[in-house]
Amino acid sequence: MPYSTCSDFDSSASSKTSGPDSLSRSSSNSMASPAPAEHPISVDYYKWGHRIFAALPKMPLDHFDFSVDHSTRKARQKAYEAEAEVAMEGVLAEYQQ
Repeated sequence: MPYSTCSDFDSSASSKTSGPDSLSRSSSNSMASPAPAEHPISVDYYKWGHRIFAALPKMPLDHFDFSVDHSTRKARQKAYEAEAEVAMEGVLAEYQQ
């Protein structure tokens, strides 16, 4: 019976372990898929909403009348919701065509 040396054992062990590792690395790279892109209408709607909210004035620093500020903000929010509803109907009509 032939005797195996320590170097024979090390080389056979490394060749056995390097095979599956290299396969798993190559298969993991081939299975990677690019991230899905967002729909263009969704992107435009997101940008449009942020532009409207960016135009809102900040709360007064002196805090002199919270009730006036609160009712002004509520009125602006209702106006924004009405504009958004009209825009959404237009977007949906365009999308359905």
